[in-house]
Amino acid sequence: MRTLENDPVSLASNLRGACGPPQKTLLGLSETGELFVSKDAGGWAPLAFNSLYEGYYPPCVFTAVAYCSGTYYATGTDPGGGLRLYSSLLCGVWEPVGLVSTPLFGGAREAEGPCVSILCDEASSQLFLVCASGDLVVLPGCPKCVSIRRISDCAVLGAEMRSGEIIIETADGTPRVVPLADVSQIRVSRSHAAELVKAGAMLIDTRDEAEHNARTEYATGGTDHATGSVHGSVCIPLETLADRINTIIAGTVMVFFCEFGSRADQAARFARERGYARVYSMGGLRPYTYVD
Repeated sequence: MRTLENDPVSLASNLRGACGPPQKTLLGLSETGELFVSKDAGGWAPLAFNSLYEGYYPPCVFTAVAYCSGTYYATGTDPGGGLRLYSSLLCGVWEPVGLVSTPLFGGAREAEGPCVSILCDEASSQLFLVCASGDLVVLPGCPKCVSIRRISDCAVLGAEMRSGEIIIETADGTPRVVPLADVSQIRVSRSHAAELVKAGAMLIDTRDEAEHNARTEYATGGTDHATGSVHGSVCIPLETLADRINTIIAGTVMVFFCEFGSRADQAARFARERGYARVYSMGGLRPYTYVD
């Protein structure tokens, strides 16, 4: 986030921080939890979010803003203390972003707000909401794949991203370091995977050749029932990935799958460790091993 502590315009508007590309639209946050906008390096004007969206979205006291991959984000809490996140391309029209985690097994979960920092990993196109409660909300771009985990048992005051790590500032004064690799989300839904493949992602079957070519009656969706292989997929068994990954062009977007999801998850993590940022697992072909 671009801070405006030495900017007299921001001080006059009582802003505590702002974000956005230089000389373009900036999104500001006031000490009282209100949003402000500055266009083309001009003065600051109140966004009046709660008035504009009265009757559509609940009133919100905003606590953090961020600009990531061409999108503005603002997060805050509603009157009931619920965590809210909104996004906008031009700071004009704002839309809500889902924050409910719905794992394959177990009930839905919502994070405990408020959010103190919004962090962005541009390389993997993931957003991280660090909450005062110690919860971390991870948004990987797939709206069905939000994950929530506890990263601190102590109250969190703030956070920043540095060299592949999230540095947590806690109330007890002891900073906590969370490696991005430990919290980044690798799973995406089948529908999101299909969008990635349509946009040019490489679809990789991590099963062995026999499994890849075997008849698979249970398979659904875009699966070839005669062979069990997914249309357009390339077979790279997990045990051969270490030898073959260097043949894949750097920056390639990859989507892995397998029978039950375990090998696909391992492949995605391995590829990220080798420097491929936008790699994902869509789980397995068996029922209950994937999200539609």
